[in-house]
Amino acid sequence: MSIETPRQGLEAMQTTFDPAAAAGWNCVIEMDITGDQKYHIIIKDQKCDLADGPADKADLTLTVSKDDWIAICNGQLNAVAAFMSGKLKSQGDMAHLMKIQTVFKLG
Repeated sequence: MSIETPRQGLEAMQTTFDPAAAAGWNCVIEMDITGDQKYHIIIKDQKCDLADGPADKADLTLTVSKDDWIAICNGQLNAVAAFMSGKLKSQGDMAHLMKIQTVFKLG
């Protein structure tokens, strides 16, 4: 399935969520997708919920352009490479950023 919108990418991310890998991890991740809008992902009690709009209090905020986010979701841009090149920016606890790779499969 080809991802065409940022929300589709986030919904696809939810389907790859590994509850076992998320054991003991509670986190709110705000996704600031420039050219689109903000969303937030709530990870709590080995569940993953997606909501529109900014988070009241995010543990981690990721900022990425709409086009780069869609490319990451479609496997055309590696998330780590996007981060290293500054296309994907983060604010907050880096431990949460590292945990994303083990709990979700991107691309």
